[in-house]
Amino acid sequence: MTSTNSAAPRLTVGVVGTGRAGSVLGAALTNAGHTVVAAYGVSDLSRLRAEALLPGVPLVTPEEVFAAADLVLLTVPDDVLPELIAG
Repeated sequence: MTSTNSAAPRLTVGVVGTGRAGSVLGAALTNAGHTVVAAYGVSDLSRLRAEALLPGVPLVTPEEVFAAADLVLLTVPDDVLPELIAG
């Protein structure tokens, strides 16, 4: 038997990269009781996916995602990371 602690701390989550992985991970964290507070996607398809899987979550700049969330999922291709981190 597995016990769950309903008083477990919950995080605010941001998603940078709302492609196939990021949107699904954000939705899973929402289902686990966390709150996705902001997201960023580059392509039209990524933004549409975020709107479908993360309804009501504002699509903002990466900087705004970092400022808004306790935990940020960086779900972008490896070659995008240096530019993203540099700001």
